[in-house]
Amino acid sequence: MEIVALSRFRSAALHGLFREENEEWAKNLRWDYGPSLQIIRGLVDAFALSGFVALRHGVPIGYLFYLEDNSTGLIGNCFVSKGSLGTGIEERLLNVAVEALKANPKISRIESQFISFRPWPCEGFFHRHGFSCYERYFMTRDCETHTLVDGPRCDVQLHTWDSSNLETASRQLALAYEQIIDREISFHYQSVHGCRSFLGGIIEKPGCGKFMQEASFAAWDNLTGEMAGFVLTSTVSPLNGHIPQIVVSKQFQGKGVGGWLLHHAIDALRSKRYRAVSLSVTAQNKSACELYRRFEFDILIRFQTSVWKRQTQCA
Repeated sequence: MEIVALSRFRSAALHGLFREENEEWAKNLRWDYGPSLQIIRGLVDAFALSGFVALRHGVPIGYLFYLEDNSTGLIGNCFVSKGSLGTGIEERLLNVAVEALKANPKISRIESQFISFRPWPCEGFFHRHGFSCYERYFMTRDCETHTLVDGPRCDVQLHTWDSSNLETASRQLALAYEQIIDREISFHYQSVHGCRSFLGGIIEKPGCGKFMQEASFAAWDNLTGEMAGFVLTSTVSPLNGHIPQIVVSKQFQGKGVGGWLLHHAIDALRSKRYRAVSLSVTAQNKSACELYRRFEFDILIRFQTSVWKRQTQCA
């Protein structure tokens, strides 16, 4: 078995891996991963994606790709064919990728947030390489399940998401996440610019599904005109929706705004005949986990997100 650079391949050579990966997303998460794979294929064919491929007798049996965003390295995925499980290929692919990123002096931070469906010692690998590791839940519930929700305990009104909301929502997101563990996990939450990039990606790119404006809402305070919170919703298959982001402004937290937004997003999906809705949350975010359990979300998959930070030398 050998590990070679992803840049040596065209997407057609990885077709078998992509097909198998798409099948696993559909089976495990009820998610059509095809649109994301289409972007990955395009980047591979344009020689615009960094990563590595594992070969056995010249046949690709696994691949990994990563991105470099200024000073941050983002491990986007690591997938190995079912027939090669348990042979340590994930570790070998991740090892060469992590070492390549660490060897780049411009990289001061590495993040890994890909979902692994496989029972391999992912956490052990990242711990050995000096990463901090955090548990996350992928949660789901039936759209037909009705949860009783009281109205918000403040004077707010709800409007369908509008493109003009993006700047205000980005500022609100950065402020709301100042004291939340996810700020440590993702560099996007650490600045307004990063939050804008993250929210723009949800709306414009298929990584979190196809954005559903009609099931996305912003809550506005009637007294001050300030945004009290928002929820963004996407479709990930013909019968399944996903909520990639929900946030409530600090001054409105604990007043029922989050539950109100969540209720309306699920209700909008139900009206479109979606059967299920999913979301993901960091286990240490206790208030969010409590809200989702109250709405009868169940944990479908537990996965790990990991962060490495370069230690600076003191003079």
